[in-house]
Amino acid sequence: MKRSSTKASDGDDLPVWLSRKRHGQLEELRILCGKDSIAAVLDEAIEVYAQCRIARDLKAFESLAPRLQQVLCLIADGQSTKEIAARLEISKKTVEFHRRRLGKQLGIQTVARLARFAARVGAVPL
Repeated sequence: MKRSSTKASDGDDLPVWLSRKRHGQLEELRILCGKDSIAAVLDEAIEVYAQCRIARDLKAFESLAPRLQQVLCLIADGQSTKEIAARLEISKKTVEFHRRRLGKQLGIQTVARLARFAARVGAVPL
């Protein structure tokens, strides 16, 4: 069985050729962005991504019913189902129902992730 060649057209090994090509593309991107380094380009890209994510999360939070926002804030504040139920004067089953609705609407299934989401949108202090 004949193995395929791992040489690029100019004689370099394929991994070396790909690495050089990738570096060249990153350098072009750095120049287009007017940055001093590739790290500066990556920092800006991460910041833009974070801003877009926060905007998307804010929109999702604002689309929640007021009661779900309230329950989310109490969950993020570390209150138990029993404590939330007592504070809102509803049953524990209703709190659990609201938690499931939050999970479904936000695509977040754990309490820890719900808390992080609430902090990210500014619903609770960090």
